Amino acid sequence: MQKGHLADPEHPGSIEPVILQLKDWFQNHTHRMLLIRKQEDGDRDVVRIQLDEVGYRPNQRSIDGYVDGPKLVLHGTGAVVTGAVERPLPGERYEISLGGVELRQMDAEYVKMQSDRAQYEVTPIPSHRL
Repeated sequence: MQKGHLADPEHPGSIEPVILQLKDWFQNHTHRMLLIRKQEDGDRDVVRIQLDEVGYRPNQRSIDGYVDGPKLVLHGTGAVVTGAVERPLPGERYEISLGGVELRQMDAEYVKMQSDRAQYEVTPIPSHRL
C-alpha cells in the first residue's frame, strides 16, 4: 500500500497523501465508538474511544533537540482496556504515531496501518454492542 514520510521539504505544512487518507477515514467516523488495537514492542493495547474530533500534529522538536514524530490526535471519551480492567482514556485523547506510516488495509469499516513504532487496527463498534 502507501507509505508516508510526511512533510515535503519544499512545503513544510504539507501532509503526505497516505496521512490525509487516514485523517479522512477517522473524520468519517466521528461521533462513533471505535475500537483501536495497538501492537508495540510485544505489548498489545486495546482502546475504546467515542470519537468527537480528529487533529493532526506535525513533527515537533523539543528543547533538547529530540524530534517527536507526526501524530493523529483523536479526541473523545473512552477507556484503555487491560483484561477485565478499564481505565479512563488520559486527557480524553489518543495519539497515533505516523512516522514512516504504511497503510496495510483500509475500507469503510476497517483500517490496518504500520508505523515506525507500532501496528494499529481500528474498527467501529456497532452501537448494539455498546
